[in-house]
Amino acid sequence: MEGYDFVRRLERAGPTTCVHTPPLVTSSRRFAGRHPMAIIGRWLKLYAYYHLGIAPETLVRIYDRDNGVALGGRDEAPGLASPRGIEPLFPA
Repeated sequence: MEGYDFVRRLERAGPTTCVHTPPLVTSSRRFAGRHPMAIIGRWLKLYAYYHLGIAPETLVRIYDRDNGVALGGRDEAPGLASPRGIEPLFPA
């Protein structure tokens, strides 16, 4: 949701642009074996909850539950959201 929020703020600040070259290439692994409508439905649910003001910690739990991440499974990876909030990638 941080990226979504960042883009919304950029768009409010002024005109944005689209970079066509070079084309963006991403991995489809996170979508493998999942129905496209289920993916879109989950995204819409999270965006709706975000706009309703649901706490980020709750959004993380919903996202993890919907994607089969075990509770606390993100704690080992620095820089990822955890139920306690956002952990810094490079602690001071």
